[in-house]
Amino acid sequence: MKKRSLMWFMVMVLVFSFSSVVSAAPTSSTTGEGPSIYGPTIVPFDVQLINGVGHTGCSAYEKSFTLSPDNGDNLNVWVKNNHSTKTVYFKVERTDNNQDFRAVAVGSGDQLTRTFFMTGGGGMQGTYKVYVYTTDGHNMDITVSARQH
Repeated sequence: MKKRSLMWFMVMVLVFSFSSVVSAAPTSSTTGEGPSIYGPTIVPFDVQLINGVGHTGCSAYEKSFTLSPDNGDNLNVWVKNNHSTKTVYFKVERTDNNQDFRAVAVGSGDQLTRTFFMTGGGGMQGTYKVYVYTTDGHNMDITVSARQH
């Protein structure tokens, strides 16, 4: 009897804990950027928007894509700078509402994942653009991936 009562008590604690977390969600939908991660977090089985594309040359890399709410609440965009001495700049924009998430420097040999998320909504949506460029016109050597999950 004691075991049954203890188990019932633990189940109730879990149920009430979960319901308080669910009710704490914001009521309006907003798009935000999470912390940047210095390493690849692109994994299989998610919607691949840019699939490990390599880009070399002096021209900037630019790619636009449209997100579907059915594909998840998160967007990860990863850039690896394969150049041995020069920095590139990695910018993400939401073009359908002119939301600019600023450019971030990626040093030589470094990689960076930027994570965007939708809070309180039914999934990420909108048209986004990834733009990677230099400020001095050097030959870039980069790899770019993006996924929605």
